[in-house]
Formats: sequence, C-alpha cells, structure tokens
Amino acid sequence: MVSQRLDPAWAWTAFEPEGKQGWDWGCVVHLYRRAAFGATWEQVERALVLGPEKAVDQLLHPPKQAEQFYTQMDQVALALLSGDDATNLPPWWLYVIRFSPDPLRERAALFWHDHFATSAAKVTSGMLMWRQNRLFRRLGLGPFGTLLEQVAKDPAMMLWLDGALNRRRRPNENFAREVMELFTLGLGHYSEQDIKEAARAFTGWRLRRLHGDWEFYFDFQEHDSGEKVVLGRRGRWRGEDVLQILLDHPATARFLVRKWCQYLISQQLPWTDELIEPLAQDYRQHNYDTRWLLRTMLRSNLFYSPQVRFQKVKSPVDFALGILVALGGTTNFRTLAQRLNQLGQRLFYPPNVAGWPRGTAWLNSATLVGRLNLAWELGSSEGRIPWEQILQKHELRTREQAAQWLCRLFLGHQEVASQVAQAVPPTRPSPQTMARLLQALAAVPVFQLA
Repeated sequence: MVSQRLDPAWAWTAFEPEGKQGWDWGCVVHLYRRAAFGATWEQVERALVLGPEKAVDQLLHPPKQAEQFYTQMDQVALALLSGDDATNLPPWWLYVIRFSPDPLRERAALFWHDHFATSAAKVTSGMLMWRQNRLFRRLGLGPFGTLLEQVAKDPAMMLWLDGALNRRRRPNENFAREVMELFTLGLGHYSEQDIKEAARAFTGWRLRRLHGDWEFYFDFQEHDSGEKVVLGRRGRWRGEDVLQILLDHPATARFLVRKWCQYLISQQLPWTDELIEPLAQDYRQHNYDTRWLLRTMLRSNLFYSPQVRFQKVKSPVDFALGILVALGGTTNFRTLAQRLNQLGQRLFYPPNVAGWPRGTAWLNSATLVGRLNLAWELGSSEGRIPWEQILQKHELRTREQAAQWLCRLFLGHQEVASQVAQAVPPTRPSPQTMARLLQALAAVPVFQLA
C-alpha cells in the first residue's frame, strides 16, 4: 500500500473524492493549514461545498479587493519606514499575513523569504528589506526565472551576499556560491571552478544611489568580459547568462520541487528523484510557473493522503497566526513579533544564508513552554478573540461541545477532544473557559504539527 502511494503516477494525479476518502472536513482543514494560515469555521464550510478543485482555485485566484488591501499595506509600510528602521517590519508583516485576503500569496512570500534568506542585521535598511519582501509577494507565484533575476539584482540581496563588491580584478564568490548551492542547483551539482567562473560573470553588478534610493546598475568597466566555462557551457557570459544556465540545468527544477514538497506536503517522506522527476520535468516545461506547480501539488492524491497529514512541524509564525486566523482574533503585533523572536523566528532576520531551521529544530523544552504561554495569551486578552459570538453562534453549552468544536476547527477531527475537555471544570463555557481549552489543545503534541 505504501509503495502504491509513493508511485509518481498516482502521487501527482488530481485527487478525486470518493467513498471514505472523500472531500471531508479533515481534507479542508489540512488544505488551509498548509496552503494558508488556517481557516475560520465558515471558510471550511464554504470550501466543503466548493470541492477540491474549486477550493484550490479560490486560493490561487484571490478576490479583487486583495489589490486594494496590498495598496493600503504598502502605504502603512512606507509610513513605518520613514526612519528606515527595519525593526518595524516584523509586526507589519504579521499584520499583513493575519488579514490578507490572499493567504497563499503570503505563504509563497514566506517560502521565498526563507529560500532567499536575507537579514536586516547586515542590510540595515528597512526600506530595502521591504522592497525585497514586495518582490516575493509580487513575483512569488509566477515564473521562478523572473523572480530569480529580480532577487539577484535586488539591492538587499546584493548587500547581503556582497554582490556589489564583485570587481573584475577581485571577483567575490559569495553570491555565485549561494545562487548555486541554496537558490538553484543544490549541493553536488557544481564544482568550485564553476563558482569561480560564475563569479567572474557577475562582475560589474553594482549599486548606486539615485534620489536617495539604492538601485542596481551594470558597470561595464568592472565586468570581466573574458570567456568562461560554467557547468560545461563556454561563452563570454554575463550574470544573466549564468542564471539562465542554472535554470536550464535539470537539477534546479528537482531542487525547487523537492523544497516545495517538504514545505507544503511532508518533511518526513523520502523525496526521491523518482518521485520528484515527473513534477520537476513538467515544472520546467511550464517555464517554472510556480502557480502551476502549487496547483498541481495542492490538487494531488499525495497531498490529501493520510500519510502526509500532521507531518510538518509548525513554525512559530504558523503556530501563532493559525490561532488568530481560525478564531478571528487580532493582537498587538509588535508584542507578537517579540514573542515569535523568543520562539526562534524573527521575520526579516533569518539566522544565516540557509534560512531558519526546520522540523523538530523548532521544538525544545523552552519553546514548548513558550508556545503554551502564547496560546494562553492569544486565547485570553492578548488575542482579542470574539469568544462570546463563537459560543452563541455555535451553541457551545458544555465543555465537551467546546472542546469538540476547537479540535474540529484546528485538527479536522475530534480524537483528542475528551482529553482537552478534562482541562477545565464541567461548567458552561465562557471566554475564560475557551482560553483554557485552547491552551490545553496547544499542549497536545498533534497541535504542533500542520
């Protein structure tokens, strides 16, 4: 049975609900945990009616008001960045994620922020970090080649990986190394000589200030125009040529597809080349169209199979925003950013060029206690959750009903509901009761998994 489920032909075929493996509540909750940041009860009910194809398409094609929302958020960011202080950005982005009508766009932006991990600790400019963040949001679901070139020439990236210091007589290899190892090919598909040759191709990429802002420009005088050999291809390559050579290499599509599979489907499955290859080939044939890739993955048999559910440890951002989104809450996002920093994830400040740790690296005795405390804070006054309306609308009159409702909303099932209910006295539910039940649910190991 396992070998059948890992068969590529089965894995990437579109999921067609039937029988006990139908389009049920658990499927919808799973979709929104992975492709978005959770869903309200009402969103789950609507998606159940839509079915898998239309539910995924709705995530991929947001309502028209999304653009108006992002225009407003850009204006807020510009006001916050009047002093160019990057520390204003984490709470701003948390607010955007919480209230965005286009959660898959934010999911993709968070993926690319980790993939092209750039830290304000070195860049120091909040404005440049915000501009990079806008790139992820604007281009993150389009062709990867376009995103790759724009990020490569992005001032924040050029400062982060010393691209602006790359001179004809003194080639700097930092960007050439990371663009191969972390952004495209992955380890084992290039040599040190490839890095040296690529670094020569990127010489002449410079930054200059124009009207007080940084912009990319090409300085021909600082470019090494000699012949180079990169991945076996010979020519008088410039930086753009090297990026295309990397895109042409089949390892790039495999590397990106594998990383997206780990991000959206499972951190535990063995993502073999055999399983990845059909999707990687199609990704290249579709010009690295990430929207096509995500639609294929989110509609696949493998995505909805029982073996991949709860196989991804929630990041701190997923943990906190998942609570607020599902329950319709809000909070002081500056305080929340501080809490998430304590839990190991400070947006705009990844720890190194490889991004944040993944999987169980998020969890230790200190962060688990911190997560439980955060669940309590968000469930009580900090989260400003409309508990009274929830209790009334869903007619939750006993602790058992309340526990079942919370478990179904967050987990898609009620298997641990009785365990959660035991955390509070058998009284009529109140906002205080709901906060305690939420904390008790957060203490259940499966709640840490998406």
